[in-house]
Parts: sequence; C-alpha cells; structure tokens
Amino acid sequence: RKLISLFQKKTAFSTVHGAIVEALLPVIYQQQSAPREKAVFILYHACDFFLDCQHQQGLLCCSFVIREWITEEQKILPGLEAVLREMEKIINFLIEQQEIEDVFATISLLLDIRENNLVKNNGVQQVINRSLARICNDSFFLAILRDYPQNNYKKELVEKIIRHSGMVSVSALVTRIAGSVTRKEKESLVQLLFSFGDEVVPAITACLHKRTPWAVVKTIIFMLGEMRNDANYDIIKNYFSYPDVRVQQEALNAVAKLEQTRSRERFLTALPLVDSSLQIDLLTWLLESDNFDDNLYDVLCLLASRRATFPITTGVPLLSRILAGLGHYPKSETLEILEAMQQEYRYSIGGDEISLLIEKTISHIAPQIRHSNQQNDMTDVRMVHGNKAMEEERIALVEEEIARYIEAGDEEGARNYIFEQAEQGIAQKNYDFAEYMRSRLLEVDPFAQQTAGG
Repeated sequence: RKLISLFQKKTAFSTVHGAIVEALLPVIYQQQSAPREKAVFILYHACDFFLDCQHQQGLLCCSFVIREWITEEQKILPGLEAVLREMEKIINFLIEQQEIEDVFATISLLLDIRENNLVKNNGVQQVINRSLARICNDSFFLAILRDYPQNNYKKELVEKIIRHSGMVSVSALVTRIAGSVTRKEKESLVQLLFSFGDEVVPAITACLHKRTPWAVVKTIIFMLGEMRNDANYDIIKNYFSYPDVRVQQEALNAVAKLEQTRSRERFLTALPLVDSSLQIDLLTWLLESDNFDDNLYDVLCLLASRRATFPITTGVPLLSRILAGLGHYPKSETLEILEAMQQEYRYSIGGDEISLLIEKTISHIAPQIRHSNQQNDMTDVRMVHGNKAMEEERIALVEEEIARYIEAGDEEGARNYIFEQAEQGIAQKNYDFAEYMRSRLLEVDPFAQQTAGG
C-alpha cells in the first residue's frame, strides 16, 4: 500500500517511481502467485500514474515490465485484464510519440501468443486475444501509418507490424492510400498492401459498401487494376455505373490494365453505362480501332436512342461520334435512325451543327444502301435464271434416260424410272418437275391415266 500511495495522481514525479517499476522485474519471475499478484497491482497503478503525467520514459519502463510479465505468466492473475487495458493506452500514447519500436515489440509478443508461438493456457490466451482485438483497429493502423514511409528506420518497423497483423490492417491501408498526397507515398503504401498477395482481394473488396467514400472506392478499383489479375474484372465492371464519374474513370483505367485481348469487348460493355463525358473518349477509341462489328452497331443504336438525355455540354461531341460510327453501317435500319434524328434536330434550337452531320452521314450511306439493294435485286434475278437453267438441264438428262429405255423397248423400265423421278420431285417440293414427269408418264403409257390421277 505504501508503494501504491507513491503512485497517487497528486504525487510529484521523481526518479523513485521509475526505480520502483524496475524493481518489480525480479518479482514477476517468482513461482509463488501472491508476490506476482502484488506486483501486478503496483504495475497497474504505475501505468495509471505515468499516463496521467504523460511521462514517456516511465511508460516505456512500464511497457517493458508488462511484456516481461506476460512472457512469463501462465495464470490469470487478478488485475491481468486491467493491466492489459493500461497497456493499450500506453501503446496509443507511444504511437503519438513515434516510439514505434516499443509498440512493435508489444504487438509482436501478443501476436506470438495468439498464433501459439508462445504457448499459454486457454484463459490467458483469450484475455490476450481480446486485448489484441481492441488494439488492432483502423485507428491504430492509421496512426502508425500516418508518417509512412518518410523515416526509413520507422518504415521497416511499421511494415513489420502491418505484416504481422495481417488482414485486419487492410481497411486502414486502403483508407491511407486514398488519402496519400504524393506518388511516392501512394506507391509505397500500395506495395505494402500487395505484399499480402492475392489473398488481399477479398479483404479490400470487403471495404466496398454503400457508405464507403468515393475516394476509397476509387482507390480499391485502382488496386484491383494494378494487380493485373483478369479475375478482378468481375468486381471492376460493377463500377462502370458508379454515381461518381471519377470512380467510373478509374474502372476504365483498371480494365485497360487487364487482359488486352478483351479490352474492346469490355469497353463496349462499359460504353452505355459510364457518364457521357467518358463516352466521348471511349467512343473515339472504339472508332479508331477500326472494328465495326454488330456489337458496336448495337451499342451505337442504343446510345442514339438515348440522345434526348444527353447533357448540353457533351451532347454535340457525343452525337458527332455516334454519327461517325453509324456512317460505317449502310443499312436501312441506320437510315431510319438518321431520318428520325433529322426530323428532331432540323427545327431544334442549336441543332444546326447536328443537322449538318446527320445530312452528311445520310448522303454517305444512302448511295451504298441503294447500290446494295440493286446488287441484291440482280442476285435474285440471277438466281431465278440459274434455277431455270438447272431445271432445264435436269429435264434434259431425264429425257435422255427415258429415250434409252424406249429405244431398248423397255417401256416398263421407262414407266418405273419416270415414276421414281416424279416421286423425287414431290419429295423435293419441286411440284413443277413432278407435274412434268406425270405428263411424260401418260405419254409413255396412256393407260397409266387412272394411276397417275390417283
């Protein structure tokens, strides 16, 4: 009690206080529980005293004694949890004072106990785990990351704490990256995060929820792209339509870092979803790729159908690119879209520029459509003539075969042959040919009238 009275808050600090704490060391190594319990009680009051005084050396001394005691202790002594809570306060104070080395020593010890590298009974381990969970929160990690990576010595210690702590540090790392102000700082933080490997993906995506600030979302999308793992696309694509255009832009940037052979396909998916300001650049890129397939056409038609919703600031450049794209599709459907647009913009205020572009596009594709239609008509005529020629050739061959039967005096063979040819004509739905064979059968065998009629 006399020793404890020295640690009353009204007592002035002196070197005696530090000496008392140091004198506790031999006691914590004793086998008997009673002396250790008294030492713990004194240690608690010493921690409280030094915290109140904000005496850094005294707290460092307490921190050291606590670590030594925890290392040796195998029982749940009265006051264990109370001292651990004081230790948590000391850690917060020492972080503010940039005493990262001491903080690292304490956290490492607690983590060793949690991971059973330092074996304790279940009761002690549970108490330690609860304390560790209270310490290792976002505030703790943000505090130790505050000046990272400026000081090389402390940088290494911070990295050790982060790596030792594992996935619980990811949320704070993401927040810190989002708030980084220099490129070097951001790169160092990202590299630290990536040191966890692919298993970090579920941890960072767990940070994505409705109330996540846009800057943090943008940072997460950035990191998913930086990983260059194509599997991340399934997450990234969900942010093409994110309310903040800066996140949409980051999603497009991330796609560009993934599998290059699939970029176009994914940009086509993004095109109707992103903000109109991004659609302009995206359309420009797609048109320059010179791949005018049906997928692009479908998206162009979809965008054209939404023209009434285009903002004033981006409407003209966006429409000009849509029209440039449609100009590569000389179809009647395209002409219908353009003519409808022409009617809308002809008399609208400020629609002169668009009207000129529409007329230019129509004048470009209309002759191609007419030429294509003419070609189709000619093809149809050629097909008719071609079919007629083939039919005449078939009949000529059949007539030659019939003539051979008749010359040989085999009228029955001729009848059977003609009948087979007629059946083939019916099976092929070539009824003209079948009817011709029927008439030839009657010519060869007039008595087949009744059979043929049936």
